[in-house]
Amino acid sequence: MSAGRAMGGRADAARVDAARVDAGRVDAGRVDARRIEFAATGARNGTARRASACADAHDGWSDDCRVAAGRHSAASFAAPSREFIRRASTRPASTSTSADRRRFSRAMAALVACAGIAMAGVHAPGAHAAPALSPPVADADLGEKIYLDRCAFCHGEGGDGNGPVADYLLPRPRDFTGSVFKLTSSTNDTLPSDADVLRTIREGIPGTAMPAWGDVLSDAELAAVLAHVKSFDAGSWEDEALKAESLDTSQAPEVDQALIDRGRELFVSEEANCVKCHGQAGRGDGPSAVSKDEPMVDDWGEPIYPRDLTETWNFKGGHELADIFSRITTGLPGSPMPAHTDALPEAADRWALAAYVQSLGETLTDDDVLTAVRHAGALPAKPDDRAWDRAPMLLLPLSGQVVFPPRWQNQGVDAVGIQALYTDAAIAFRLTWDDRVRDIADSGKAPNLPAKTKTYVAPIAEYHTAHPAYSDKIELQFPAKPEPGPARPYFLYGAPSKPVVLWRWDGKTDAVQELNQAGFSQAAKPVAAAGEAIDSASTWSDGRYQVVFTRERMAAEGDVAFPIGVPIPFAIHVWDGSNGETSWVDKDGKAHHLNAVSAWYALVLKTETPPSIYLWSLAAVALVAGGEWALGRWMRRGGTL
Repeated sequence: MSAGRAMGGRADAARVDAARVDAGRVDAGRVDARRIEFAATGARNGTARRASACADAHDGWSDDCRVAAGRHSAASFAAPSREFIRRASTRPASTSTSADRRRFSRAMAALVACAGIAMAGVHAPGAHAAPALSPPVADADLGEKIYLDRCAFCHGEGGDGNGPVADYLLPRPRDFTGSVFKLTSSTNDTLPSDADVLRTIREGIPGTAMPAWGDVLSDAELAAVLAHVKSFDAGSWEDEALKAESLDTSQAPEVDQALIDRGRELFVSEEANCVKCHGQAGRGDGPSAVSKDEPMVDDWGEPIYPRDLTETWNFKGGHELADIFSRITTGLPGSPMPAHTDALPEAADRWALAAYVQSLGETLTDDDVLTAVRHAGALPAKPDDRAWDRAPMLLLPLSGQVVFPPRWQNQGVDAVGIQALYTDAAIAFRLTWDDRVRDIADSGKAPNLPAKTKTYVAPIAEYHTAHPAYSDKIELQFPAKPEPGPARPYFLYGAPSKPVVLWRWDGKTDAVQELNQAGFSQAAKPVAAAGEAIDSASTWSDGRYQVVFTRERMAAEGDVAFPIGVPIPFAIHVWDGSNGETSWVDKDGKAHHLNAVSAWYALVLKTETPPSIYLWSLAAVALVAGGEWALGRWMRRGGTL
C-alpha cells in the first residue's frame, strides 16, 4: 500500500464535480476546451472499478482530445511539435510562450490522467499473454513520429529520460541511451530481448507513470516505436556479445504449502537477504529502505523504494509465479534489486522464493459497499482483537490529490482496508494500511515546495529528499447532512452548501479529532476536543498501521449518525509523513492538501434476522401441513364439503 505512486490524473482543472471509483479500463472520455468527462470501467487484478469525473479544463485541450481505452490505459492527446519539445527541455519556463505553456499544461494533464490510471492499479498484472511481435520490417520514420508524439514528453527527444515532465515523476522516465531496462528475461547480464521491451511498451509498468499502449497502437506501430527506442543506443543493440539469452520459465513447480514454507526460509535467510530491503513481512520496510544515513537510490542517484510485496497490483513485471521468478533471477537492472543467480544458484530455490512472495499478495476489493456486522457484547477496542476476524474488509484504492494545486501526483499510500462492527449503542471501524515508516513528529510548518512547483510539485525527487517533518494521519469523511438518494457532497472535503464531517487520527497525538469542512480550500473547524467524542487505539508493526475508531452510533442533532439498513457515504484520506504529505492553511486562509484520497463508498449496517422469524415460518408450514392432513383424513372417512 505504500510502495506505489500516484493514481488518477485530472486535466489542468479548477474542480472535479463528481468522482466515483470502482476500477480498471478507461472506456470513454471526450475532452473539449472547457470540460473533461470520462468514465472508466474494467478489471484490476480481478477487481472491478468505475471512475467518472467532470472537470473544468485548461484551454490548451483540443476538442478532439480523448482518453483512450486500454487494459492499463493510455491517453491520446494532440501531440506537440519537435520544436516545442526541444524548447521545453532547454528553455526556462519563464521565457516560454503562452502557446508553449498551454501545450505543456495539456501534456501534463494527459500525462497525469493516463499515469494516474496506470498507477492506481488500472494495470492488470499477469494479463500479458499477448504474443511477442516480430514484424518483418519496422518503419523508422513512423517510429520517430510516434515517439515524438507520445513518448518524448517523458523520455526526452534524445531518449535520455529528461523530457519536459520528467521532474514531475518518481520514478523518473527511463534513459534509453544506456539501454538499461528493468524488465528483462535475459540471464547473462546483457540487453533485454525485443519481446521484453515490446511487452513493456504494450502493457506499461504498474506503480509508475508508464502507461500501456497496446490498445492504442497497432502491432506495426509498436514495432516501429521499439526500433526507434533501440536507435538511441544502436551500437549496443548491434553488438552480438550483448544479445539476450532468454530465461526458461517453463519448468514452474506445483505450488503447495511445503514450497511456500521453503520460500519463507529463503526469504529471511542470509543468502537471499530479502528482509534487508523488503522487511520481515515483505512490506518494503527493511532497514535499508528506511535508512536516513544511506537512503536507497537507483543507478542515476534518484530516490527509490523497495516494493511492498503485498501490493500485487504494483508489481512492475506482473504477479504470476513465472513473472516473480524472472524478477528474482534477473533482478531489476538500474535498481538496488540484484539478480539472485549467485545467492540462489538452484532454480528450485528461486521458484520456492517466488511462491512465498506470491503468497504475500493481497487483492483490491471490487465492491462499493462496506457491510458493518452486528457484534454481541462490547465492541473490540484494540486493533488486534480477534473479533475483527468476523468483519468483512474492503481494500480500497487511493489516488494522489491531483485536482487542486499544488497537485500531489506521488502519494505514499496506495490502498487502505476498512472494517466495521456495531451494537445497538455504538459503532467501531478498523482501518489498515501499509506505511514503511512510523512518523509521529510534526513540525507544523508549511511545506518548502521546490521552485518549479506551480500546479504540480516539481522536481518531485527534490521535495521527497528535503521536506519538514510531518506525522502520519488518516481520516474518515462523512456527509454532514445525509440526503436520500445518490446525492453526496463533493468528494474532496465537500462544499459550502454540502459540508462534511471528518474523523482525523494523528500519529503525533495518537488520538482522533472530529472536524467540519465546507470545501477543499476552507480550513477545517474542530467539532470536539481530541478523543472526547471518538475513542481510538492504534498499532504499527512491520510497516503496517491499524487504527480503531469507536463512537456512539446515533449522534446528536447535526452530527453523523449510523442507522441500520441505510446506506451512509464515506471516503478516506491518508497522509504519509515521511513522504512529505501534509495539510496546511496559507497566509490568505486558504487550505491545501498533499495527501492520498479515495472516492465515495457506502457503509450499510447489516440487519440481523431475529430467530423468531424462522420459528414463525416453521409454525406456519406446520399449521398448513397439519390442516391439509386433517382435511384429507376427514374426506377419506366420507366427509363432504
